[in-house]
Amino acid sequence: MSEKIFLSIIVATIGREVELENFLNSVEKIDDKDAIEVIIVDQNEDMRLVPIVNRFQNQLNIKHLKYNEKHANKARNYGASCALGEWFGFADDDCAYHLHTISELKKTISEQQPQIILGAVVDIEGQLFGRSAKKQATLTKWTILGKVFETNMYIEKDIFNQIGGFSNKFGPGSPYFSEEGLELILRAGLSGFSRKKVKIYYNEVIAVTHPRSNGNRNIISEKIYHYSIGTGAVLAKYLSIWSLIMLIGFAIVHIKKRILYKGFEKELAVIRFRGIMMGFTTYLKRKRKL
Repeated sequence: MSEKIFLSIIVATIGREVELENFLNSVEKIDDKDAIEVIIVDQNEDMRLVPIVNRFQNQLNIKHLKYNEKHANKARNYGASCALGEWFGFADDDCAYHLHTISELKKTISEQQPQIILGAVVDIEGQLFGRSAKKQATLTKWTILGKVFETNMYIEKDIFNQIGGFSNKFGPGSPYFSEEGLELILRAGLSGFSRKKVKIYYNEVIAVTHPRSNGNRNIISEKIYHYSIGTGAVLAKYLSIWSLIMLIGFAIVHIKKRILYKGFEKELAVIRFRGIMMGFTTYLKRKRKL
């Protein structure tokens, strides 16, 4: 293993064994694995992951940390506090890295000099998630929505530590179930770190695979609703002309989909916008009470 660690991949995990083993298998196959460390932040109450981690001890620079509280961002922040890499990544325990994910990440850093990098997320059939585009670009607050996936987000260690890591109010285990990555990026962009503007760069070539949600209509609807609550809460936290314009944009898209879509797709459009408005209003109400 190389002495200087380029990237610390921090994986907060609970209740998944096969998925985590598959993820570690994908990391073991990448073309630049000696430049990274993998930090498993284990939120299980037992020691079920020990045999899995032990199987990769000779192939990967891997750390296994136990964390008792079931809270994704607190676990990630704990893992980051033990990390040695110059950059941090926060992979989901059920994703898979591609062969050239890390080499493309290094290339992007060298050529673009960003402080935060976002990559594409694809399903097992190679279809893009969200509003991921098939082009590279420097992102602004006007173009970032729909492109932030924590599982393929990378941030300089110094920036992450300067802004205090992930917020405990967003993400799984918190009041707002999602958008912890977007919240962190907006906070970094407003921090004025090192007297320079934080550059956020999107590169679809830096890709990871992630399964799409399975389940019946009720399960899918509930997930979308809770994820949308996080979106609305972030817009409320950073209340401004920008967030109000984004909210109007969501309303226009909602109206269009109600007119053009039918069946379950139309139902999901209603659920998504309802969740955004619930998150937006709930955050403002809670803030007023403080």
